[in-house]
Amino acid sequence: MKLFMKTSDEMNFSRSCYRAAELLSKDTNTLETKIMVQLYYMKGCLHGNAMSCIDLAELYYNEAHALKSHDRLTLALSTLRMCCEKDVPACCWNLARMYTKDMKEANFHKDFNMAAIYLDKACHLGHYMSCRYLQAWYTMGYGVKINSKRAEKYYEMAKDIEDKMGEDYTHNRT
Repeated sequence: MKLFMKTSDEMNFSRSCYRAAELLSKDTNTLETKIMVQLYYMKGCLHGNAMSCIDLAELYYNEAHALKSHDRLTLALSTLRMCCEKDVPACCWNLARMYTKDMKEANFHKDFNMAAIYLDKACHLGHYMSCRYLQAWYTMGYGVKINSKRAEKYYEMAKDIEDKMGEDYTHNRT
């Protein structure tokens, strides 16, 4: 762990930041450790490690839920938004999924229009499941108006991704 912390602190290696946070998160009994985990995830995220952004957003989201905190939820959304703006499909996907959930205790309500925007971006960035979700949404009218042309468009995009990535991709996607 000390090696990851050193390369993170001295060289700003994003992967080392992520690994340091991951290893520290196994022992979050103290407030100091929890803060260090968040700091290393933040550092990794700022240096371009998508998993650091996703895990940091998840920490903020869980805190928002536990503390009924709109501020923590805002941090989760802004972390994923920042990562999505760097064209990281997994961040756009996770951001869209947040917009499909209610968190009344943090004064946050579902927004399928925002979710559809981020799913569309993730789909255009090659995220298979985002395309499939939008296909289903437009087919069934889930959060959006039924639109068979848009459903077909997202079906074709998903199929193109599947064809480019091979069959293994669709069976092991996340």
